[in-house]
Amino acid sequence: MFTEKEIAYINSQHLARLARVSKSMSSEWLALDLGEGKLGAMALALEDPDHTVLLDDVLAGRTTQVTGLQVSGTLRVLLEAESQGLIVRIEPSCNEFR
Repeated sequence: MFTEKEIAYINSQHLARLARVSKSMSSEWLALDLGEGKLGAMALALEDPDHTVLLDDVLAGRTTQVTGLQVSGTLRVLLEAESQGLIVRIEPSCNEFR
């Protein structure tokens, strides 16, 4: 877990936003045994539904979509980065996942 000082530093770099999750998760989500990280991302997305939650786990993604939240995976992020010229080709990045 991150300390408050570490969270403040990471947030100040604008690379990611870290926050403490205040909403409780449904027992159905907990029963899926998705893991702390995925459950935390899903709960945080519920607190701010205007944002997209990044999940590569199919079950976690489908579970989150049922709530009406936007879900994206790494491939979509890479395709968007390629379309905006942030990376030249996604193939080298995709090969890293194999």
